[in-house]
Amino acid sequence: MENLLLSDMDSLLLKVRNQSSQQYMLEAINAYRVGSFRSAIVSTWISLTFDIISKLRELAAANESDAERLISRLDVAIQIQDTKTFLNIEADILNDAKRFELISLHEFYSLEKLRTDRHLCAHPAYNPNEEIFQPSPELVRAHIVHSLLYVLTQKPIQGKKAVQSLLDDINSPNFPTNFEEIDRFIKSKYLTRAKESFISNSVKVILKEIIKQNNTNHFDVKYFSALECFMKSKRQETISTVKNSINKYINTHETFTLVHILKVIPLDPEIWNIFTSENKISITTAIKNNSEGIMFDAFLYKNLNNLEIKNATLEGLSLLSKPKQKNVFQNFVVSEFTEVVVDSFCSSTSYDETKNISNWYLFDYAHLFRVSHLKKIITCSTSNTSIRQYFSIEHILKRLFSKTNHLLEYAREDWEQLIASDPAKYSSINQLLNPTINSDEEDV
Repeated sequence: MENLLLSDMDSLLLKVRNQSSQQYMLEAINAYRVGSFRSAIVSTWISLTFDIISKLRELAAANESDAERLISRLDVAIQIQDTKTFLNIEADILNDAKRFELISLHEFYSLEKLRTDRHLCAHPAYNPNEEIFQPSPELVRAHIVHSLLYVLTQKPIQGKKAVQSLLDDINSPNFPTNFEEIDRFIKSKYLTRAKESFISNSVKVILKEIIKQNNTNHFDVKYFSALECFMKSKRQETISTVKNSINKYINTHETFTLVHILKVIPLDPEIWNIFTSENKISITTAIKNNSEGIMFDAFLYKNLNNLEIKNATLEGLSLLSKPKQKNVFQNFVVSEFTEVVVDSFCSSTSYDETKNISNWYLFDYAHLFRVSHLKKIITCSTSNTSIRQYFSIEHILKRLFSKTNHLLEYAREDWEQLIASDPAKYSSINQLLNPTINSDEEDV
């Protein structure tokens, strides 16, 4: 176990970005290995403070105004050797690292413990009763690993610049296009130890992009995948932000916004519960009215496991004209539509309608039929005049028979009743239903 942990420290050391920070940390690790634990703690603190200042210099070079002021103050102190300013800057170094979002709150507390232990090592005369501070090997190792993990191996990206970097990546032509690659990319580059503020700000911006863009926008899919990555890796923080942001969008009562919010709801069942009853009514009403052509948006049909949205969708479908229903049924073959498809066929009012529904989408849904669906079609084929008297109805039912063979055991009696209603007309179906009849006739 000891060798494994040491190996892990060596591995982390190789990932340190700044060579000087790496050298200082190497001294700390070497001191640790020979048992000079107090020296190791002091060297770890030196490496940490040096690295934080180096990162602040990078932020200043990137025109971060607060970082520029802090580094300018430090440079002046270096020039005039102002020891008091040095001490003040070192005393505030962890607070500044937290302020610039280089470390999180729990990381701050961990590194604050390192600072306290460093003082006990570097200023032994200040210890009560002149006791010698004897840090354990486990404590020293923890300080080294935490400093490496939390600061030395990390990039100095924080705040708005980190969010902008994410957006630049998403908008880049080299950004991955499938979810698995997008997930690996975002998780590796941004979510390994992301700060809560970064997650919140990123989710807000991504959500805004998803809702404001048209479905035809190429980057819409990328933003949606990015949001899904955040939801997958940082679920609670993402849901919290989505809840707050969506409520703001919903309260504008813009139909365009309501329609596009449907893209986010399927990500997590908890999201739907954030809406007030009034907002839920606004969303379901928009669906029923086919606002902004929502019936032809693929994201709507990812919401059908939500009972309220499903019912609104089915009601909206029933209000569409037959040609528009055709477009929906052809492009989105989902089990929830099977009942509507069957009802649409059974309510045909003309021969052309019977023909069109059959050719357009009836057979596409046959594999989704339950026994009740098949029974209903067989029944209406004799009760509905527009279907019964259509000259090709026998061909339609014969094709349907072949596509629903898995239901034959439960619908045999219904098929027999259909055949009995007009044996000559349905003789070909009878041959499929009773293939032994043909065999016996041929033998004779």
